[in-house]
Amino acid sequence: MKILITDATIITVDSDHQIFSPGAILIENDRIAALGSVDSVEAVCADIDLRIVASGKLVLPGFISTHNHLGYSVFRGRAEDIGHRAVHGLYIPMSVVLSRDERAALANLSAAELLRGGVTTVLQMEEDADVSAPFVEKIGLRAKMGIMAHDIDVDRLNSGEIFFDEAVRADQLEQSIGFAESIHGRANGRLEAVMSVNTTSTASPALLRALKDTAQKMDINVSIHLGIGEEDDANATHGTSSFNYARDH
Repeated sequence: MKILITDATIITVDSDHQIFSPGAILIENDRIAALGSVDSVEAVCADIDLRIVASGKLVLPGFISTHNHLGYSVFRGRAEDIGHRAVHGLYIPMSVVLSRDERAALANLSAAELLRGGVTTVLQMEEDADVSAPFVEKIGLRAKMGIMAHDIDVDRLNSGEIFFDEAVRADQLEQSIGFAESIHGRANGRLEAVMSVNTTSTASPALLRALKDTAQKMDINVSIHLGIGEEDDANATHGTSSFNYARDH
């Protein structure tokens, strides 16, 4: 199928920062075949299936969301209102708040909203990220995806005690690695795996090192929550800042 978009302002974001206004883009079978001034593109066009006159519109590359929890859309604004305490007090584990079916429905909504807003690439990390993979693949997004791992005893955490559990760690590693192996390279490379960590205050040195080692073996990235909001928790748990802790492990 050939689609011709004309009379738009085209922001290429290429190495020369070219902008064509008015400009045109020819798309053939999901690939950009030509772009430039309207006259130059129309000169190479033949047998157009669809012409879109985009006067007054911008055409530019898709946006990238570098950090997202697709299945958490129901909680928008909660952490902003409550602060980092929401992470320990409400979000671990999310499985006691949302079922897998509910998380999948919310993730589908979030993916559709992102695409409608111009986002074509997303990094998605959360518990049970596997429930969001089918729709992300179907809707056409490019994504890096990972299970958001921790190995802390949640019941003790809710009682104010820090305890890292080997059984939880083993389960989280199994889930993270299994999902990574199943997702990486799917959809002609549109889907890629990442190893992801919830927070430094909910991850032991053993978990961080295991995830890092796995990422190196698979030649994939690591994603982690790392910031000012968790400094008190990181210092209380590990006796150092979250940045230093992540660097050391």
